Amino acid sequence: AVPAGRGHAGRARFDTLGAVLLATAATGLVLVTTAAAETGWNAATTTGAALTALAGAAALGWERRAANPVLPVALLRDRTVRLCCVLALAGGIGLFGVLAYVPTWVQEVYRTSATTSGLLLLPVTAGIVAGVNASGFAVRRWGAWRPFPVAGCALSGGAAAALASTSAAPLPIVAALLALLGLGTGLFMQIVVVVAQDAGGPRVVGAVTAGLAFVRETGVTVGAAVLGALVARAAGGSYAPVFTTTAACFAAGLLCALALPRRLLESKS
Repeated sequence: AVPAGRGHAGRARFDTLGAVLLATAATGLVLVTTAAAETGWNAATTTGAALTALAGAAALGWERRAANPVLPVALLRDRTVRLCCVLALAGGIGLFGVLAYVPTWVQEVYRTSATTSGLLLLPVTAGIVAGVNASGFAVRRWGAWRPFPVAGCALSGGAAAALASTSAAPLPIVAALLALLGLGTGLFMQIVVVVAQDAGGPRVVGAVTAGLAFVRETGVTVGAAVLGALVARAAGGSYAPVFTTTAACFAAGLLCALALPRRLLESKS
């Protein structure tokens, strides 16, 4: 549970400028990524990328010196917090990005109804729920959390790679692979939030939580845009690039998970 804050003598002012700069940079990132994936790099996308980089640099510069920053970038000095942010980004791109295209993929490849293709999202959801609950129970009981990001990224990456190499496997096999994709992500999706909160300390638990949510949702948005552009440009409407990119995201997440420190959570140490 998030600890209750103590009373303050004065009311902190909301970081309006920081919020505007971060929103501008995030919006620019999504627009530039989408445009570059669809049309390639040209004068417009290059200009947009430069403006987005300026907005991002201005946002980071302001957040470093703001009295009550929306996104305290000083927290990124902690290696554990940085790695957890990358894992949240990988999960956002890898899982939630690909989910947007599973129903369309199943309808086009297997010629199913919209109801059947939509039902194939249920194994993913079941896998996520099972992974979150299993990892949460184990960490509460033993305090050892590091195996779950490692195993989760490996499992999800393997499932995505199998889906990329599967041209027309039976739907039950596809459902099983999607369940494994969800299970692997569920194993570390909430764990990285708790680990980052523990690394940051109780005074910044809200900032860490909000920061990870921001990174994850950025990954969701950018991932969906990029994967959609890959589908549009693939020969013959192939969806293999979607799952290949997803597998690459989880492979990057696995490297970050292996770099996480070997220690228990503070409450269990």
